[in-house]
Amino acid sequence: MKKLILASLLASATFAAQATTIAFDPTGNAGGTGGAINITTFDWSPGNALAIGALSNPNPNASTQTVAQAQLGVFKNADTNQSYLPPTGQFTFQTSFYEFSSGIGGTTTQFTLDPSKPSVFSMYYNPTAVASEISGAGYSAGTLIYSGTLTSVLGQFVDFSRLNPTGFPPVLLDGLNSDNQNGVRTHVGNGNNTLVAQTTFIDKNFFLTNIDVMTVIMSLFDASALNTPFLQTNPSDQVVGKTPFYSTTASGQRINGLICNGVEAVGGTSELGAAGQTCDFHFQADASSSFNIPEPATLGLLGFGLLGAGVFRRRRS
Repeated sequence: MKKLILASLLASATFAAQATTIAFDPTGNAGGTGGAINITTFDWSPGNALAIGALSNPNPNASTQTVAQAQLGVFKNADTNQSYLPPTGQFTFQTSFYEFSSGIGGTTTQFTLDPSKPSVFSMYYNPTAVASEISGAGYSAGTLIYSGTLTSVLGQFVDFSRLNPTGFPPVLLDGLNSDNQNGVRTHVGNGNNTLVAQTTFIDKNFFLTNIDVMTVIMSLFDASALNTPFLQTNPSDQVVGKTPFYSTTASGQRINGLICNGVEAVGGTSELGAAGQTCDFHFQADASSSFNIPEPATLGLLGFGLLGAGVFRRRRS
């Protein structure tokens, strides 16, 4: 399969070069029993992202909602090249935001944040592992330990099924072991999204670095690799409580990535998306999150606002 390496670059990437090392207690004991670890990154296991109604031929000036969720794989410290498995239970994240999309229906689609609508990035800890890949439930279970408001989204997705003259034909959406999606097929492609959030809440029993969220900005950077088909996890029946709706062809086949209400050449054949539907795009999302805490001197120069945005490039085979 062809591979295309994509990178989303954020404007004014003042702090792009390095993530901040923070003290974090994965037991939630505020540094007591179990102790703290020094980490730079939450490395999430592959999860699910859903662009709701993105393929329904929306008003080009209107934004659409995107949601995503995943469970933590490991904590990482890039400075020492160490990884730490989470304790019993689960760390999870969920995010919901609105973005403008340009190039829908073409080979490359680009994304930017709609700042006029609500957005949130949240992390949770639950002492019992209850999140389910298949159902998509359980990702907001337990205690909220972090929340932030998104201030920037930049990304893109390349649809290999729309490459000229002949792209990849659609394949099963669920490419991991058995098919749990009852024959739903998908366009083939990959891309990424980079999210920047300004912190609004932290649980100081977990985040031990001396941060006063009322006066000091801690920006969260999340770099997500987006792929179809799903190969490292299962497509969930729901993502952040939203059920995916796929385009249905005139012959009754469901295809993830096919535009509703139109005819297009896909993989060397013509596909007709049925009219009158809300058609989503369902991605596998492989994310990592890191933090940037501006130095006091920098805060004094630039004031209390979002000081910059950066891309934390993931290194995962």
